[in-house]
Amino acid sequence: MRKFLPLLAMLGACSRPMFREEDNGRQVSVDQGRVFTIAREAAPSAAAPEDPSKLPAVEIRGESVRLLSIRPDPETGGKLFEFRADRPGPAEITFSREDEGARVSDYALLVRVWQPIPVHRARVGLRIGWFHRGRCRR
Repeated sequence: MRKFLPLLAMLGACSRPMFREEDNGRQVSVDQGRVFTIAREAAPSAAAPEDPSKLPAVEIRGESVRLLSIRPDPETGGKLFEFRADRPGPAEITFSREDEGARVSDYALLVRVWQPIPVHRARVGLRIGWFHRGRCRR
């Protein structure tokens, strides 16, 4: 069992990426075909959180990412926005809200989508290309 602990740690590091408020303004890398989530906290001024007009407007610049779903976050009371990285290239995801009649951007994330490297066999044995090349990091 001890032999498998490093392997489990490597695979656990590559679970579905989750980005939060502290990732605002960051540039992150995601493999093509992966689903990732952006967790947004509830707006402090939102009187009726189920009102669709109170949801932040999501704008995606670039064709490499698409929005899959929006669902409630039971931990924070906010919303979870699920995206899929469809094709290699950059995309900027911004969230904006209405503030006294003006649209104000309050969250931005630059996502760079990488094409996964195929699995190959090397002299030293089987290496997993996507982990070996460091593409698993946020």
